[in-house]
Amino acid sequence: MRLYLLPVLLTSVLTLSSCGSGQSSSSINEGESTSPSPEADIAVLMMGNSHTAANGLPALLETLLRNNQPTQSIMVERIPASGFLIDHADSSSTLDNVASGKWTHVVLQGQKYSQSFQIEYPITGALTLIEAAQNAKALPIMFPEWAQINAPQETDYIHNIHENIALQTGACVAPIGYAWEHALTINPEITLHANDGNHAVLAGSFLTALVIYETITGHAAELTVPDTSFDISESQQIFLGQMASYAVANHPACEYGN
Repeated sequence: MRLYLLPVLLTSVLTLSSCGSGQSSSSINEGESTSPSPEADIAVLMMGNSHTAANGLPALLETLLRNNQPTQSIMVERIPASGFLIDHADSSSTLDNVASGKWTHVVLQGQKYSQSFQIEYPITGALTLIEAAQNAKALPIMFPEWAQINAPQETDYIHNIHENIALQTGACVAPIGYAWEHALTINPEITLHANDGNHAVLAGSFLTALVIYETITGHAAELTVPDTSFDISESQQIFLGQMASYAVANHPACEYGN
């Protein structure tokens, strides 16, 4: 089926459409002698609410990066506070952290959206954080959430809110919702949502980490090595990698310019 793209073809597409590796992002600092250097080749700062914290998502991402980018030094941290982007943008300690120069990538989750599609929430928090990341020579990556269970119409709606922010700023948008949508379409029996129909179980967080991994590195998630330390079967890890790569190939994360 067309969802299972050949690895060679997919890899060539991603070479053109991905956000690049931590190494290339770090190279932005060349010539900026007064700016601190990132503390690792790939140094990722994540912030958001419970969707970022659940199932140890930052640790999942760090493990994927360490396993599959063995020549790179890796660091992934999460802002301890949980909140929407508007809350994080109002925190001087968070802004100082983003501005520290430690990071090659800053992943932003927690843009408010209306479940009724009737309210337009401000994006000023996202704009402030993206500007802070860019000023610190870090690549900002927007993290649009997946649709709630039985509400597939949310996928486009949520992604488009983040896409609009990216079009204004040049940030990247990890196509997380589309990866979830493809996975649930191909395998309706798979469980990605928690019992509340909103949060993720471990497999959902792992799929999310795979999309962010590919967005950061430009390396196909479908080619990542299954990790037996995860409480997810090898076959399911492979399937989720395929779904992540399909989403990035069809919704390139860093195609936005300003």
